[in-house]
Amino acid sequence: MKLNRSDFIRLYNQPIYVIKDSNLSLVEEAKTDNYSTKLSENREIIGRMEKGILIITDEKQMTSEDETFLMKGLTALDVGKEDIGVFNHHEGKIDWKNLNGVNRVIWFRQQPEEQKLYKVHQENERKILIAGPMESIRTNQELKVRFWKALKLLFDQN
Repeated sequence: MKLNRSDFIRLYNQPIYVIKDSNLSLVEEAKTDNYSTKLSENREIIGRMEKGILIITDEKQMTSEDETFLMKGLTALDVGKEDIGVFNHHEGKIDWKNLNGVNRVIWFRQQPEEQKLYKVHQENERKILIAGPMESIRTNQELKVRFWKALKLLFDQN
């Protein structure tokens, strides 16, 4: 298994120090980038959110199939992995509505309200898309079409 930079940062989200071996004195603190700063401020959100896009899931864990499906759709809309942050609402304790810098939200809910499903809602300066469980969308052609149309609306690409 090969670890990439973001995997390493998730494992080591504390400052890293370089120590001289002779007397073990502090030499310098390693520089942190935007990703690790945001991670240390909100440990429950994984990702850089460079474009202010928050993915919320009510599911216990996002599967690799779900992640591949989601990234395929987002990539088609010119959104990369570095542009999003992922928050597990099932386990999270932060109030995501008060997060700064979030302008678009995609929320995969286990039991969404039917009248809000696959529609883009405006809440203050944020656009919010509420969708059903990701596995349901991934495995149902009709739901895929509804999700894709709503996703394009969310990113102003009708």
